[in-house]
Amino acid sequence: MVGAGIGGVSAAIRLQEKGYEVTVYESAGRIGGKCYTRDIELNAETLSYDMGAAVVAISFRNLLRFARTLGEQTKSASPYRLLHADGEISSLRERYVPKGASLRLLSQFLRYARHVRLFYRRHVSRTGYKDNISEKYLVPFAEYCRKHQMEDLMAWFDLPLAAWGYGDPEEIPVWYVFGEVDFTGLLGLFTTVMFGQSKFIQGLSNGHGNLVRSLAEHEGLNVRTGSAVLSIQRRSDGVTIKTGRGDEEFDYVVISAPEVGKLLS
Repeated sequence: MVGAGIGGVSAAIRLQEKGYEVTVYESAGRIGGKCYTRDIELNAETLSYDMGAAVVAISFRNLLRFARTLGEQTKSASPYRLLHADGEISSLRERYVPKGASLRLLSQFLRYARHVRLFYRRHVSRTGYKDNISEKYLVPFAEYCRKHQMEDLMAWFDLPLAAWGYGDPEEIPVWYVFGEVDFTGLLGLFTTVMFGQSKFIQGLSNGHGNLVRSLAEHEGLNVRTGSAVLSIQRRSDGVTIKTGRGDEEFDYVVISAPEVGKLLS
């Protein structure tokens, strides 16, 4: 396994549960990837601040299952407000529900719910996406919204897509957005816009980074931090992984860090 972020760690756990002997390589000196938590001591109390992944929707069932395994508690996320360039502060509702647009937005909200329900029925299983996702879900999300008269609602996705670092709606594909904001996530988005926060979207008391690290330790994963993969060579009977510590041979390699794919030869 290459990469010890939440994707690499969770994949390694599943493989280990199936009886595989797994070694995880991580170039950074810590486990977690984009899940990074800063712990600060203040007045004899440890405060955890997420610097990467920061919230968990109730639709993130696997992440919540991991959290329960470790006795991790969830907490209410801080209310969202908008700080404008001129220093003015406003609510999400003031920004995303213009006067006179309520009925139009409600109609588009219900339309999105129908589209995402159809997508899940056809293309999502209990373990992930099914093969051969329809081409209509491969186009950019913004293009899809304009085609299906949801362009006003599209602005609502500034928060769960652009602000949280998932990508630009003009580029990110529809299937990815539907996967991140399913029907439950849509309800969370609605209550967040209307009230500034939502019971559907919470944080982790000890932070995402600490969760990933604790999870790897709890499952006894063999994680080699500070081990950058320099090359991956395919053989007829397996693969050879080269790091600064030498070469090692394995039957298979799973890459959870996309940039490492270019090293495959």
